[in-house]
Amino acid sequence: MIAYLVVFLLSFIQSSFLSPLFSPGFLAPDLVLAFIFLNSMKEDKRVIFKAFFGGFMLDIFHDSLGLFMSVNVLSAYLMYMFYEKILIKRLSFVFGSLSVFVILNYSLKILLMNYKYSFEVNIFILTISVILTICSGFVTYLLVAKRDEQA
Repeated sequence: MIAYLVVFLLSFIQSSFLSPLFSPGFLAPDLVLAFIFLNSMKEDKRVIFKAFFGGFMLDIFHDSLGLFMSVNVLSAYLMYMFYEKILIKRLSFVFGSLSVFVILNYSLKILLMNYKYSFEVNIFILTISVILTICSGFVTYLLVAKRDEQA
């Protein structure tokens, strides 16, 4: 239950504070995706429900008609399948897989939004957003991994 509260707070922070800074708003750093990435390494299929809830909250806050929900559920499912088959806890592997999933997530968002609307993607904003999402996921992983080692 606490994880759903964290997902709600992350989606609120992402939509209220980060989305106005990045244009268009769906290119804001995805804090919910970083949290889902961390949970996909440690949990079973429940991470898909958290991704659904986080995407649903982001869709409500952004009024985006299923964009975040569909992309987050697909990303969570792929992460779950990936970490169910392969789990190597080296930092380079975690960083590489996080980078691949973040780039896949943003690519799907751009494809879905470009299919329905016409807009120009600012490469600078997109690059900053991807880097911030990767860094937030990586720092969160380092904090949790260090805490798990001490326990």
